Amino acid sequence: MEKEKRVVYYATKKKEEIARLQAEYSLPKGYNINGEVECMLSKDDIKSLHEEEKKGLIQIRKK
Repeated sequence: MEKEKRVVYYATKKKEEIARLQAEYSLPKGYNINGEVECMLSKDDIKSLHEEEKKGLIQIRKK
């Protein structure tokens, strides 16, 4: 399965939501001072994360 480089921005400050997203989508622990984490995501993960984006929890950025 091919993966794409993406930046996930945590739009929420709720630590439990961030921890859930990290566990559910195997995102790297921690994030930079801007609330972003760089990661490699599969197309399936990106589709699922778009649902979280609609909830206002994250933003998916391509840098």
